[in-house]
Amino acid sequence: MQSEKGGYVFEELGYTISEEESEQAEKELKLLVFEKNLLEEILSGIQDAESSGSIDPADKEKIYKKYEDQLRSIEERISRYRLIVKLRKLELGRMKLLSMLKDRLERIDKEIKELRSALGKQRREVKPKIETADSKQIRSRTVEAREAKQVETIEQMEEKDELQKLQEDIMATLEKLEQLDLGL
Repeated sequence: MQSEKGGYVFEELGYTISEEESEQAEKELKLLVFEKNLLEEILSGIQDAESSGSIDPADKEKIYKKYEDQLRSIEERISRYRLIVKLRKLELGRMKLLSMLKDRLERIDKEIKELRSALGKQRREVKPKIETADSKQIRSRTVEAREAKQVETIEQMEEKDELQKLQEDIMATLEKLEQLDLGL
């Protein structure tokens, strides 16, 4: 949406997670994943011990439950830390995308103003027309509508080209953001 001053208004959401919080969450995440792998190996060892007859089933259940509860707790913490890291990355990506979009829109607006100035044209305001029953006015409007439609068709083609370029820029930016996001 464009503001009255010519600039664009983007909702500033800010950051929910600070850089320090995100870095700390990433460190915790690494440790928890390591700990999870160790617990999974322990649980596997307990099952192997039961299969080989080294431990009776009652003792196996007691020990297994203890480590299984720890594993469940670690998995919950891992989920939480992953959410924290993902939220930070998404917010950073959003801010970069908005910044790039804002820059691109400002360049387009500047070019539009330069072209208008070079052509000596002003932006037309759309005003509602009052309908009358006069046939001359109707015929005149029909001719004007045809001419306007031809001009609009040319303008629409130019706008489509600009929009297509903008879409391509946005898609390239989104691809870059997805590549950055692959680190999750």
